[in-house]
Amino acid sequence: MKVLLFRTYDGFTGGHLKLAQIGERLARWGHDVGLHFNRPPLQDADFPWGTGTLAQVVNDPDGFQPQLLVLAGEDWTSAEALAASGLPVIHFVQGFRPLRPPLDRFLARAALRITTSPQVAEALLAHPFLNGPVHCVPNHLDPLVWQMAVRDADAPGPSLILGYKQPTLAAATAQLLQARMPQQAVDLVLAPLARKLWLQRLAQSRVAILLPQADEGFHLPALEAMRLGVAVVTTDAIGNRWHCRDGQTARVVDAQAQNLAVAAEALVRDHDLRKHLVRGGAALAATVGPLAEDQAWAQVLAQAGAPWSAAGPLAATGGA
Repeated sequence: MKVLLFRTYDGFTGGHLKLAQIGERLARWGHDVGLHFNRPPLQDADFPWGTGTLAQVVNDPDGFQPQLLVLAGEDWTSAEALAASGLPVIHFVQGFRPLRPPLDRFLARAALRITTSPQVAEALLAHPFLNGPVHCVPNHLDPLVWQMAVRDADAPGPSLILGYKQPTLAAATAQLLQARMPQQAVDLVLAPLARKLWLQRLAQSRVAILLPQADEGFHLPALEAMRLGVAVVTTDAIGNRWHCRDGQTARVVDAQAQNLAVAAEALVRDHDLRKHLVRGGAALAATVGPLAEDQAWAQVLAQAGAPWSAAGPLAATGGA
């Protein structure tokens, strides 16, 4: 099957990583995967379609003659003519923007919609424009994270604050934490980092204070921290409720600097609490490896039925 993805790449996001993984998965299953950029992409260090990618860049989408489209976000605008031609579509919904004007008009187009967030799935099912089935496949960690060593929960390290989505709250939390624990180093991150550098900084940290946007679809850094053995402090957000469970895998507190600083200090000082959360987070992260995600996608495509089931792994062996 010829599968075509549309993308606009102006810098790394979790959504780009997920779309790249989807394309690679379909290519490994034996499909001919093409990738069309709506404009020349930024070739930065985290560009997820670099050397070794299985997808081929397609400059002429019509000439590629796709049999299936994979779209997300504003891709519908670029692919509108092809999508309107009746081709089957897998619509990957990362967050809530596609459910709001002006993008919500595309929910009326028939598509198999897949999201990583149970909350986004619920919102899709309740949307009056929805046309087509909805499935949730929780976010899984990519091989880069699995290749890294898990830190010892007792090893020294700074308290990292990932705060570029909420810089004012992050800066206030850092100031309070340093006042409460002058000997504890604080690593304040107020701008996106290259992915490998981010994971290195995270893995060096004893505690990570992670500040997502309240309505983002899935907050991946918390899951990465759990895999790497870092104790997590975060605020309640739609995008972290699946994996950030207060007292089990993380401390989830109100979005106030005082609460965040107190929770982080407790984790630094309380060995038993820190190890308890690290163990809980590690157990959850162990369920979301690349193989499990492959299996989940294969199951979703099979359940969705024709025409989307043709994109599953059986197509590579003549079973679809």
